[in-house]
Amino acid sequence: MPGYSTSTSLWNQNLTIEDNLIQSVGRIHPDAAAIVVSESPHNLIDHNTIQDTYFTPIELDGTPDYGASLEWSEIVSDNRIDDVGQGVLSDLGGVYVSGLSPDTFIRGNVISNVTADPLGYGGWGVYLDEGASDITIERNLVYNCSTSGFFQNFGANNLITNNIFANGAVCDIERNLAEDHLSFTFTHNIVYGKSVNEFRGAWSDKKFVLNYNDYWDPDGTPFFNGLKFAAWQATGSDTHSIYADPLFVDAATFNFALKGGSPSSKVGFTPFSLTGVGINWVSKEPLGLQTMPSNTSAPNTKIRKP
Repeated sequence: MPGYSTSTSLWNQNLTIEDNLIQSVGRIHPDAAAIVVSESPHNLIDHNTIQDTYFTPIELDGTPDYGASLEWSEIVSDNRIDDVGQGVLSDLGGVYVSGLSPDTFIRGNVISNVTADPLGYGGWGVYLDEGASDITIERNLVYNCSTSGFFQNFGANNLITNNIFANGAVCDIERNLAEDHLSFTFTHNIVYGKSVNEFRGAWSDKKFVLNYNDYWDPDGTPFFNGLKFAAWQATGSDTHSIYADPLFVDAATFNFALKGGSPSSKVGFTPFSLTGVGINWVSKEPLGLQTMPSNTSAPNTKIRKP
């Protein structure tokens, strides 16, 4: 690959970033990320709790625009991410990936309360950008994002499966650019929307696969690319998906465990446990923020918006 050493011994790789509590990020530089991996393969980001940030907490940076990249075989798993953006900056997500990233997995994370600058754009849960490709996104819970739970700017051959995306403020799934290849396959997910539109962006070219999903809006019937659900299915997408209440235990208090008899099983959704997400070295509450150790302090100051 041009620009990189041919000797793998010189590559920065095989790193483990695990069991860290990271809080109050961006007080000096608002656009600072909590964890950044750039042009480095075979890394594990696991069981961290990241909260109270002004920008993206976890960022995997490869070469943009489908260029040759050292970003592959990454695992981002079982992290608890909360209170991101806080209306300070735009163009951010809970987990961000750019560039070719084969054999990369984003799995088992809980991402919540991602909020972009209301005068700007882009508060996303999982954010695939600049040619992010060959990535598997599975068994994540993503909720309360100021734009949407999932966003792909452009990329290829990504698999988004067996996730829960809930309470996107603008939409729930967003695809920005249509390209001449398969963008992604979105299947076996629960999409629990409270916005009028389930989708936003480019949905007319059919270079994507959406099927076997369970969609539901507790406040009314949403639109799917401007269409009601049956009309959307008639276009050839989501032909085996359903529009049905997934029967969460209590979505109002963000308990997204499923009650018995959930119709989501009909589309192949497999319930997953969120117990133990986040750091392991302090007591935890499922779906909640971690308790700070008594010997740890964090600044509480806020900056003014730029």
